Amino acid sequence: MGHARRSEIIRILVCFKIVNDTDLVPARDWPADPVRRFDEIDISFAPRKYAAFDESALELALRYRERNDGDISLTALTFGDADSRLCKNLYAVGFDRVVHLTSDIPAEFSPSLTASAIADFVRNEGGYDLILTGQRAGRGDSGKVPLMIAEYLSLALHANIADIPFPLPTPMVAVVGNTADAYLRIPTLKEKLEAKARVVEQIAATAPESREREATPISFRKRKRDKTCSYPEGSIGEQADAITAFLRENLEHA
Repeated sequence: MGHARRSEIIRILVCFKIVNDTDLVPARDWPADPVRRFDEIDISFAPRKYAAFDESALELALRYRERNDGDISLTALTFGDADSRLCKNLYAVGFDRVVHLTSDIPAEFSPSLTASAIADFVRNEGGYDLILTGQRAGRGDSGKVPLMIAEYLSLALHANIADIPFPLPTPMVAVVGNTADAYLRIPTLKEKLEAKARVVEQIAATAPESREREATPISFRKRKRDKTCSYPEGSIGEQADAITAFLRENLEHA
């Protein structure tokens, strides 16, 4: 059953994840051989940032409120490991409320646990008109969390959106995919100072009664990709045949 709105205010929940910037992790820390256990790879030194698709979702929510009349309430929600500076930054750019769901259970590779915690939060809040998420995030990178949220709450799901539709078909879960120029805005110094005293709400996540069976990662390895370049000879037709044969062979062994 869907969740009706509690008032005329449009209530939007944006789910986001804070991750380490693994692009800055040296290649030697992702060895192909020997294989390291996933929990032995130290990425704590890598800067923290919003997951890319989630950053777009945060910015799209702000833009939606700017261009539409009426009362729109924006809540940002993160689950698991968080970063106080990045959470408070969301107050500075215009979010009304920032919530950190805490849990002692590791959820990096557990989309069902993450989705269950978010769904329980939504129920306890009385529902939202729109739940906005990024397409995927973090090392788990499963892409399953928004689908599970929609399933657990029995809501419609709109996948791979590039903007929030207006008027808003509510309630629904919308998943932000590739979006041009949807980087989170940078607050002014005044906005940062005003947000400094704001408090990020800490709420203990509800432990699910049961969890779906999920794969537990044992190790990470960086796939070695040898790059070669070749130029097919002959007529245009012969070149096309050579490229087609090459693609078929490599796709079969991919």
